[in-house]
Amino acid sequence: MLLLIYREFSILFIRNLMLKKGVTLGARMSGKIKTVTCIIAAGVTLLAVSLERLGIYNNILPYVKTTALVIFAVSVLLAVISFFEYLSIYQKTEKNDD
Repeated sequence: MLLLIYREFSILFIRNLMLKKGVTLGARMSGKIKTVTCIIAAGVTLLAVSLERLGIYNNILPYVKTTALVIFAVSVLLAVISFFEYLSIYQKTEKNDD
């Protein structure tokens, strides 16, 4: 979770640096896919918690929890990939300014 928060603040920082140079950095597809996977992971986690609290479908509960964890891990991986994509774009604009 901290990695996702760090990524968001880092992207915000990169966007602000670029904005000072008059360059806007829009959302990339990798960032959008990361957001969708985060939302899906949150939804599946909410489903797992709800099933656990209601005490129903206890036989599928471990599978739902594992699915939530896998989707969340994919989301973190996508966050790292998209961070490096944004960072590479920033580095290219830095080289163009030199």
